[in-house]
Order: sequence, then structure tokens, then C-alpha cells
Amino acid sequence: MKNLLCLIVLLLCVTKVAWAEEKIFKVGVITALTGPAAANGIAMQNSILLARHDAPERFAHIQFIFEDGAFDSRQALTAFKKLKEIDGVHLVYAWGVTYCKPIAAVAEAMQMPVICQGIEQESYVKNPFLIRFMNPTDQYAKLLMSYVRSQGWKKIAVVLSENPYMEGMVEALKRQSQGEELAIVDRYPMGTVDMTSTVTKIAHAHYDAVAVFLAPGQIGQFYKLLARQKVKIPSFGSNCLENIDEIRLGEGTMEGAVYIHNEVKTSFIERYETAYHNRSQLAFGAMAYEFASLVGELFHDNASKLSPTEILQKFQVLTPREGRAMGAYRYVQDANGDRYFNFPFAVKKIHGETFDIVLR
Repeated sequence: MKNLLCLIVLLLCVTKVAWAEEKIFKVGVITALTGPAAANGIAMQNSILLARHDAPERFAHIQFIFEDGAFDSRQALTAFKKLKEIDGVHLVYAWGVTYCKPIAAVAEAMQMPVICQGIEQESYVKNPFLIRFMNPTDQYAKLLMSYVRSQGWKKIAVVLSENPYMEGMVEALKRQSQGEELAIVDRYPMGTVDMTSTVTKIAHAHYDAVAVFLAPGQIGQFYKLLARQKVKIPSFGSNCLENIDEIRLGEGTMEGAVYIHNEVKTSFIERYETAYHNRSQLAFGAMAYEFASLVGELFHDNASKLSPTEILQKFQVLTPREGRAMGAYRYVQDANGDRYFNFPFAVKKIHGETFDIVLR
């Protein structure tokens, strides 16, 4: 009798734990927590945790599971499958074109709703399991080329990494050009840091500016090589320039470089700096904060039983709103079938270790 009573108590405890686990809405987050793009992923992770801290009552039944993609598409795909098959997540949030393209190819087959913080559009159009949490490529390219045009730059040298995001941005710049010549001087594999030959080519040609579409780990080194060869030329580039580690690596040589990225509210920057004593790649962090805040709003109660379609529908019916980190943003579904959230963005200039807006 005593053994039977113990067994009943044990079964009740197991049932209670299983019931509690069943109520949890699980969100997998795939980002770069190590490697050259770690500043991006750390900003995202910290911002998601900050959103939880700001409204703990909304996250009592929500769990975020972080996976490190280390800026590698194969590792990101492995993480995606692990989140689905082992962790049993209900929703995945993935950062960057490097991760999102391979994930997009399998999301529908695996019946997993995905929110992608990436700009590339082709992989997502008409894919019922994907929504992008970032503006389209050509929006960024159009504003950046407007700035280029305002400076009178006509002949532009381009140096870029062999990376889907970099390649896509350069192609978008070409689409948005109005007579400007964008000449690709060299492409480099990720991780290459000896770009001396490229700098020599630029030094002996007559370019008005150089477009730097290199990956983290390469940017600061490239700017130092320009300075070493005494090549004084205006420069602009991608959102990867908003990386304090690269600015420090460049030892002051990136001063005055301009780039395109999303805007972040000053109040959020100050709160984040107080909490984490850093502001590197905070635009990515701010987007992650807004995403986490929406998750807390939409899935705080009895959400674990929702189907993949019902989960994504909750994002699709959201009305325009004022974010705490990024200002006004809204959900958009365009005529081509691209579904995304549209955020404010700007051309920014590097000044010391800060970033000043020069064009909206």
C-alpha cells in the first residue's frame, strides 16, 4: 500500500511537470554568438533578455532557446533542425541572410514558422512559413545611393566578401544607381585579411570613393591598409561598419566612413549601455528587442497549442505601432508576396566610437 501511494504521488508530480512544460511557448533564436559577427548576436541576445526584464509578467510561459550559428550557414541549419526536433520550439527567429537562406529552403517541409531578421527577399516570397523582420534590400540601397549622389561620387571601387548579404547589397546598389559606376575590384573569402593588392589597385586608379562590403574581421584591417599606403579616399559600406570592435581594430582609420543601418532610439541606447556597457551593432539588438516584445504580447497566454499558420497570422494582423527601441514600424505584404516589417533607417557616419545620422 505504501509503495502504491508513492507511485501515485510520483505520477502526479510527473503529470504536473508535463502539463507545465506543455504550456510553455518556446522560441528558438539562431544568431552569431561566437566568431567574427559575435557583436551582432550578443546585441540580439542581450536585447531579448532586456525585453524579458522590462515585462516579466508577459514571459512567464515563454522560453527563448539561443543557438550559436557562428556566421556559418551549415551550423545554422543544424541548429534549426535541433530546435525543431529536440527542443520542440514553436517559432524560430533567425538572424542574417547567411542563416535565413538555408533555413528558408527547409522551413515549409519541416512545418516550422520562421521570423527572419534579414534583408534578402527572394527566398521568402510566397513562402507561407516565413516573415522577414527587416526592410527590403532595395530600400537601404536607394537611400545609400542618394547619399552617394549628393557627394558627387561617380566612379566607385567595390571590395566585398563572398557572402550572400554583401553580394545582395552590391547588386541592389547597382539597381539603384543613376549613372554611377560601381566596379568590383576584388572579392575575398570570409576570413581573408591580406587585402594589400586591392588597396594597391585603388591607389593607382582614379576612383571617387570606395564601397566597403567586407565582413566583420576584415573591415578594420582593410581601413588600416588604406592608411598604411596613404590612400585617402571617401568610403561607404554596409551595416557591418556599425561595429565598435572593427572601429577599434581600424585604430581611427574608419573615421568619417558612412553606411546604412536601422535607427535606434536614444533612450534605448542609453538603457542598453547602462545594462551592458556596450553599444556595438545595437540596431540588430533593437530589432530583436521589438521582436521579443511582440512575442511577449502575442504569446503570453495559452499559445503552445497554436498551429504554425496561426502563429504567423498573429504577426500579420498587427497594426502599425511605436516601438520602444526603434520608433514607428509596421507589417507589410507587397504585391510580389514579400511579407516583412518595415522599420526606420538612415545613413550614418562614424565619429569616434559613435554613429551620427546624416541622411534619412
